[in-house]
Amino acid sequence: MKIKAFIAIIFATFLAIPSEAANRKLVMVAGSPSHPPGMHEFTAGSILLKKRLEQVKGLTVTFHTNGWPADPQAFEGA
Repeated sequence: MKIKAFIAIIFATFLAIPSEAANRKLVMVAGSPSHPPGMHEFTAGSILLKKRLEQVKGLTVTFHTNGWPADPQAFEGA
């Protein structure tokens, strides 16, 4: 259920961005593993979503795994 909410938020965000928008930045954060291997592939699904989003003209996508990014400037310009 959380994945559906996450994807809905991503799509709602893009509906709010004008199509001619340039140089937009999206920061994706995947939390640390919480399920045994093979039970839940949230990181893999997030990587697939990132690859699709990178095809949006004028959008830069950054992806961080294992929780909140250590770099405090990771969200700058997002």
